[in-house]
Amino acid sequence: MNILLCACIVLAFLPTMIQAQRIPERFILINPLSAPLSREVIAKAADSSCVWMASSGFWSGFERYLASDNAHAWRNPFGGYAEIVRLRSASGKQSSIFAIGTFEHVADPNNDISFNPRAVWWEEGIIYATELDSLRLGTTFAAPSTLQVGYYHRCRHEIDNLFRNESRIMIYGSLTGKYIVQLPSTSPQESAFIAARTDIYTIRTDYRFPFRHTTTLPSYFDLVGSFGLNAHYRNALPWKQLGWYASARILAAGYAANREFFGRFGAINAGRLDYGATLGLAIEGAVRCQIGLHYEYLADPEVKPFPEPQHLLSIGFTFLSPQGLW
Repeated sequence: MNILLCACIVLAFLPTMIQAQRIPERFILINPLSAPLSREVIAKAADSSCVWMASSGFWSGFERYLASDNAHAWRNPFGGYAEIVRLRSASGKQSSIFAIGTFEHVADPNNDISFNPRAVWWEEGIIYATELDSLRLGTTFAAPSTLQVGYYHRCRHEIDNLFRNESRIMIYGSLTGKYIVQLPSTSPQESAFIAARTDIYTIRTDYRFPFRHTTTLPSYFDLVGSFGLNAHYRNALPWKQLGWYASARILAAGYAANREFFGRFGAINAGRLDYGATLGLAIEGAVRCQIGLHYEYLADPEVKPFPEPQHLLSIGFTFLSPQGLW
């Protein structure tokens, strides 16, 4: 796994002054097909090749920013998925349809209790996933792989900002595709995934007030598409139920001068990038608790009504379902 860890470091600290967009589940990998169905679910199914309401998973976290601007003090992400149906073909390959809902809240320190709800992002999606043939790594290893395709609706809104007389309302729904590879491990306690994703943005709005900020670029009205990579790694420690984890991500986006849906693909004139990493300890059980440091660079954190680059460092915890989420 040394190659994976090196890749995480490179992705996290790639020097750049460009940016992409804020996606609520950007540090979470959702892969229901990586988790076996429970005996109870299989026992209730009339046909084991078609299992309805097959599985679910959730995560919820709370973070304190250690290094940021005056618009970031606390972050609260949470979300989950519900696997509507899982199918198994005669060859043994599985496929699935699942729904996703995620939410992210950021509070600034600008009130009496230093916790002023500032902005929220949420997304809903419907995804089709299918297992593919294993990816061959040399002559020794075969890495299971999964393809996911679907649609996400995303939006961003204000909360307690009336006294500032400013706002930003955004929508950036997308057609999405994701290719997930589970890397070979050296022990049952070790797991590693790499995922590549691409999004083609359909509905795009970026309304800003005061209106003078409307001309500040980039604008999500010009957003065309994005491509990103995520890496996730877990391993156990000698102490019972204790492990460690690391993840890294990079996401590049393209913007166009032409805002027509089809005309914009030939008019891309700007590229942007996000990146970040997490590292911490995990307590394993019926629920997984992760406690760690979280760093990311966002040239447009989308909190203020105009793009303003930020390096953000936070510490916090996240509770996750033990299977289907990384």
